[in-house]
Amino acid sequence: MKKFKKLAAFAVASTMLVSCLAGCGEKQKKFELTDVSEGGTLIATEPAEVTFFYKQSEAADGQWRMLNEAGKLTNVYAIPQVAKSVDFEQEFGLMIGDPKNMPDIVETYDPTTLSQYGAQGAFVKLNEYFDEYAPNIKAFLDENPDIKKRITAYDGNIYYIPFIPGGHVSTAWFVRQDWLDKLNLSEPTTRDELYNVLKAFKEKDPNGNGQADEIPFFSSSKIKCLFPLWDANPDWYVENGKVKYGPYEPEYKDAVKGIAQWYKEGLIDREIYTRTDNPREKMFADNIGGVTHDWVGSTAGFNTNENVLKNAPDFNIAAMAPPASEAGKKGVELESRPISSAYGWAINSNSANIEMIVRYFDFWFTEEGRRLMNFGIEGEHYDMVDGKPVFKAELLAQSDFKQKLAQEGVQMDIGYRQDFEYEKQWLTDDAVAAMELYENGGFIKEQFPILTMEFTPEEMEEYSNLKTQITTRVDEMQQKWILGNSDIESEYDSYISDLDSLGMKRLLEIQQSAYERYNSQK
Repeated sequence: MKKFKKLAAFAVASTMLVSCLAGCGEKQKKFELTDVSEGGTLIATEPAEVTFFYKQSEAADGQWRMLNEAGKLTNVYAIPQVAKSVDFEQEFGLMIGDPKNMPDIVETYDPTTLSQYGAQGAFVKLNEYFDEYAPNIKAFLDENPDIKKRITAYDGNIYYIPFIPGGHVSTAWFVRQDWLDKLNLSEPTTRDELYNVLKAFKEKDPNGNGQADEIPFFSSSKIKCLFPLWDANPDWYVENGKVKYGPYEPEYKDAVKGIAQWYKEGLIDREIYTRTDNPREKMFADNIGGVTHDWVGSTAGFNTNENVLKNAPDFNIAAMAPPASEAGKKGVELESRPISSAYGWAINSNSANIEMIVRYFDFWFTEEGRRLMNFGIEGEHYDMVDGKPVFKAELLAQSDFKQKLAQEGVQMDIGYRQDFEYEKQWLTDDAVAAMELYENGGFIKEQFPILTMEFTPEEMEEYSNLKTQITTRVDEMQQKWILGNSDIESEYDSYISDLDSLGMKRLLEIQQSAYERYNSQK
């Protein structure tokens, strides 16, 4: 049995994962399949079980009704073998170390590592089966070439089917509309206007308690959203076909200087680097937070939060467009939902039923499969209204209904297309309006693709080493400068020299080569 070369990210002992994979090494039965041309959802001519390694379990017993319902429709029953260790990375490595005992189906949250093992022969080249066994997946990828490029490995093959998120908007800017109204201020549209609003929130006691306790700006993502206010980017991006690293570009210096000045003036949360939990609960419940940048659905939901309204009856957090760097320019939102997720699933190349499992993967891209994974069981979880699935009112009324659906196996981290209508039905009107504002406003910057899928194993190892050192240095200096413990003006040149000595130019070369390979994918 072939042993696979362990990658740097999974350099762990190759002992058998007995706790999770006991019995998987027995000789498998090859099941007879129905004729694809007959249509319908039935795949196997008799009930067929396949093993499925899964990272997490919302279900207490590791069994999900949705997989069982899919079995009734397809005759293929995926039997989960849930990772019992909190160290999924280690369990994955142990599993790879014993290929003959690996389950038929393997969930992934790291497609780069999975695809590199796939190139060694551990996982099936799914693209070789699309034409004959996965017409729905093939049609979807043909219609969405950018997604196809993102899931294609450096050798030109596809080793996993991803979870495809629904919707586009993820995060947005929010401002306390009740505070703006109280201070007779308008929603800020530029950096200078935002500065003036934050200054007023700090100095004019908008919460009315007679104390200077307001925190003008806070965010769970720290200061990332502030960089576009100076036309800068704190991460990787592409400009005119050239890969760039924001902290290595000249505009980064001006952004850090500006943000540091805001921090010095008390306009930014003093604990922005040290808070471990999302600060919204405290900031809003204590009626001290003014402006934030965070997840749309949950942030807008605070307008109906009883704990918040108890202390601030007039509380109104409103989404606003991202402020522009100056008048005449357009604001930029750096965050968005990925067009394809890191989550998904792959097929063990030693499975006796590869064709059957490919058809099973394809089932989840049919209307029946997609509806089952998004909404659950018709008549129990939802009803069809005007041709669309609508959750039952009594289900939506339960505060923990999403958790209950998860326990049934709805919205698992497997390869399927999420339907945004699933989320839209439980979002507040404020959240839906916020998403429409960002979707229709054209503020969202195109995401930088996950280029690690395009790296050769040698490039991957070099990239990982360089990236770790450079990111550590960037984060260290950024925090020092923002907190006022060091001065970027006097240290900027040495900072750039440090990045060069750590291999910045080589890291850019690796990313550029990978980006060009990515663009050459068809």
